[in-house]
Amino acid sequence: MNFTKKDFIYISLTLFSMFFGAGNLIFPPMLGANSGTNLLLVFIPFFISAAIFPILGVVAVSKSKGLRNLCERVSPRFAVFFITFILLAIGPLLAIPRNASVPFEMTIYPLISDTVQKGSLHYHLLLGGVTTVFFIAAFYFAKNPNKLVQRLGKIMSPILIGLIVTLFVASLFKPMGDYQVPAQIYSANPVVRGFLDGYETLDVTAAITYGTVILVIFKQFNLKEEKTIKLTILTGMCACLLLGVIYLMSAHLGAMSVNLFPNPSNGAAILRNVSYYLLGDIGLVFIPVIFSIACFSVVVALLISCSKFFHDLYNKISYNQYLIAITIVSYVLANYGLSKILEYSIPVLLILYPPALVLICLVLVQKWIGKDVVIYKSVVYVTLIVSTISTLPMVPLLKLIFTKNNFLVAAINMLPLAKEGLPWLVPAFITFVVATVSRVIYLKSQNKTLLEFDKEEILPE
Repeated sequence: MNFTKKDFIYISLTLFSMFFGAGNLIFPPMLGANSGTNLLLVFIPFFISAAIFPILGVVAVSKSKGLRNLCERVSPRFAVFFITFILLAIGPLLAIPRNASVPFEMTIYPLISDTVQKGSLHYHLLLGGVTTVFFIAAFYFAKNPNKLVQRLGKIMSPILIGLIVTLFVASLFKPMGDYQVPAQIYSANPVVRGFLDGYETLDVTAAITYGTVILVIFKQFNLKEEKTIKLTILTGMCACLLLGVIYLMSAHLGAMSVNLFPNPSNGAAILRNVSYYLLGDIGLVFIPVIFSIACFSVVVALLISCSKFFHDLYNKISYNQYLIAITIVSYVLANYGLSKILEYSIPVLLILYPPALVLICLVLVQKWIGKDVVIYKSVVYVTLIVSTISTLPMVPLLKLIFTKNNFLVAAINMLPLAKEGLPWLVPAFITFVVATVSRVIYLKSQNKTLLEFDKEEILPE
């Protein structure tokens, strides 16, 4: 099969739709509403952490020939546990059920909230009906990963982008007013706040799993390894640019909306109000469609990622059997147990997110450090330890033990950037510098260099 320009466009659109889910719809409008006249100062770091880093995650996995190969640079045992926890958290235990329930919660339920009480039998019947149709369709799409580009890139993405652009264009002809004074938290330190808002989308954890899906897509074209990596980078850049444009449009709508709709509760409410103001009754249809398409695309991508990894890990169970199991678990949680699961899944993601970011950064500097396992182990484990201790007070069962007065938590809170939510950053950087210098000195005494390790140097567990 020859690779054409159309294939390039459709794969770029597919990659865009794999990332653009519920959080990606909700965060930018709220960011715009809160940042006001500081929008650009906040948006640039947001774009870095919410778009550039996730795309770099896809590229890192491609360059490493798969997520497992990347994580095995730390150790084989680490790779299995780390990827399994990430996939369970962003898959059936959090992201899939959340994205499946969001279209109903954010768009349909507000329209019937006056007559249907949340938690009632009528409520659960309606939610169950919506999620049943949702998961049947998602299972059908995920059943054949090779058709992902045809279904997401050629159909879903153009519709989604078209609807959002329509709202933006409508705002040019019916403006809502000027940007307002930013909220206090977005005025004091807009750059850090913007980065953290993008950081909190947690897209990097999804990105490193999507890299495997992109490899499956490119495998159909029988391309050489160098060509696959190059095309992954190029399609990633296009998807990143597209994410940035859509994020900026949404943030602009949110920034202007404050004039007419002050004190919004969330980004979904902003989009509903803006859509109705700009397009009238037709606008009320736009938002359910936008949320449904965005969340559906992400669910399909996650179903494929999770099922494929577990099948590759233990292939005695077929891909379709894993897909059925993950779909059923996600369906049950989407209808009943999601709120409780969130209490445990989000802390798990916050623990795993910093090591995932560190792995991506290490691949980016591979040209200088090679694949040295000592560097990988040192930096990743230090990052994991700090992120774990700083997150433990959020775990319901551990709140009484790991309070702010706990000596470990207190020590972590004294680290630079701890108040900003990035206590791991400085320790990770210092560990990287120390480990790299130490290894260079040691290897030089052995007449070797870091770049001599073409394959991972696996040390004993």
